Amino acid sequence: MARHAPTNTLILLGTLRTGYLQKAQSKYFEAFAFNPTARHILPMPMIIRTYREADEEQVIELWHLCNLLVPWNDAQQEIQMKLKVQPELFLVGTVGEYVVATAMAGYDGHRGWPYSLAVAPDRQ
Repeated sequence: MARHAPTNTLILLGTLRTGYLQKAQSKYFEAFAFNPTARHILPMPMIIRTYREADEEQVIELWHLCNLLVPWNDAQQEIQMKLKVQPELFLVGTVGEYVVATAMAGYDGHRGWPYSLAVAPDRQ
């Protein structure tokens, strides 16, 4: 890598690209941003937050990738049921605009149980 890369340089899937971010073949990619003052590559952080309705498509796709879905359960229905009871216990991990992790949990006042724990295969 060049010693003095421009501030808009991104390392994407092991390839140096400058000037603009090209769409990756997979949305679950490792993205790195160049910090010119520190002169090293920094990984983009994963942000953990509560589920939003706009996440549904990416969450279901991630569950498919992680083999969490079974034919007799409807993923959209499971999400809707969770949003009716303790929706704050449905968490997603995002890197940039992409959902790369999920965790659904339940709490009965005494015990807590994790459900639908998924991490994108390339981030495990």
